[in-house]
Amino acid sequence: MTMTGPARAQPRRIPPGPPRSATPGLLRKLASDRLGLMNLAAARYGDAARVAVGPKTLYIFNHPDYAKHILADNAANYHKGIGLVQAKRAIGDGLLTSDGPRWREQRRMIQPVFQAKRIAAQAPVIADEAAELVKRLREHPAGQPINLTEEMTGLTLGVLGRALLEDDLSVFPGIGHSFEAVQDQAMFEMVTLSKIPMWVPLPKQLRFRRARCERRV
Repeated sequence: MTMTGPARAQPRRIPPGPPRSATPGLLRKLASDRLGLMNLAAARYGDAARVAVGPKTLYIFNHPDYAKHILADNAANYHKGIGLVQAKRAIGDGLLTSDGPRWREQRRMIQPVFQAKRIAAQAPVIADEAAELVKRLREHPAGQPINLTEEMTGLTLGVLGRALLEDDLSVFPGIGHSFEAVQDQAMFEMVTLSKIPMWVPLPKQLRFRRARCERRV
């Protein structure tokens, strides 16, 4: 027998994740150790995990096929989230923070920078910056802690500055700290459900406001 008519809809697949009752612990983890939260989700629930935090739901993907599906093949189905909403306050409505038609317009303008031949030509720059990072780590005093966030931010800014701007961004040390302040503020607003006004002089909010002022200067 051959069935006619509309095909049966495929069941919606929802990634596994911790129960809602785990929210208090997840909020603490989100505020103090975001990388640890992502590692924990991947270890317990696999390469696609759903983490419900209060009224917000985070989806954590840990496989290159999922990244391609979201960022390349189906980018129109996804929008930038709370983290970049906060980043827009600090660094403006540029390619990193924009969305929708504005992002597509800006992306077309900068497209020549991302041509395959041009990217391949920047391989020596990436190798040089990576070698400098290795050198710094080897020269670091034995037994002293290393701020990996600061080091990886420096590596990223070094590559971006030389590859895209042909300039050394290391002379602007405040850039990396500003991005950290933006990330912290985004997580703070998620944890507090955006119920605390920006003018309240809490340490994280003061740091974020300083980052905005430094950008304007």
